[in-house]
Amino acid sequence: MRQYAIRRIIQFFAISWGAATLDFVIPHLSPTHPVRESKLTRHCPRLS
Repeated sequence: MRQYAIRRIIQFFAISWGAATLDFVIPHLSPTHPVRESKLTRHCPRLS
């Protein structure tokens, strides 16, 4: 039972780290700045 719990905790941290890494890397691979683009289209629709 203890081995199972340790494996599940390690799996939780591995998946959390992978998700956070992908969440950071994918937007940075984009050629545009996604936050700036969303702000421009929201506040100045003519510029999009």
